[in-house]
Amino acid sequence: RSANTVAVLTDTVHAVSCGDDGLCYVWCIKTGEPEQVFPCHSGPVLSVSVLTDATFILSAGSTDGSGSAGEAFIWDWQHALKQQKLSCKRGVFLSTSWIPTWELAALGCSDGFTTIWKWTGSQVLRLPFFVRTRQESM
Repeated sequence: RSANTVAVLTDTVHAVSCGDDGLCYVWCIKTGEPEQVFPCHSGPVLSVSVLTDATFILSAGSTDGSGSAGEAFIWDWQHALKQQKLSCKRGVFLSTSWIPTWELAALGCSDGFTTIWKWTGSQVLRLPFFVRTRQESM
């Protein structure tokens, strides 16, 4: 098993790690013991982010390891509750980030889009990523 992604929670007492087995563990840093496991991913987890108050965790990756589809979850780790799920049928989620003030999550996807997700209202905006070459800009 591999740990693909790790983040320290803002309480500085816990860390979360997620891997190829589709599991995310919240660990006590002092003891090294797992305190919670989140088993909802059906494929490898490639990215994890922690909300600034250390209550919610965003984890994202592939649905099956083939790279054809992705899934992301927001979960309340202290209560072992899945809050929301987001799917991407055209690519794998590769990166995650929070914009906590507006309850937004940003996810980079292998299909060339960035997904902005207002997870409290389940609203989604997909923004294309493209690079204009020097030749194209002339």
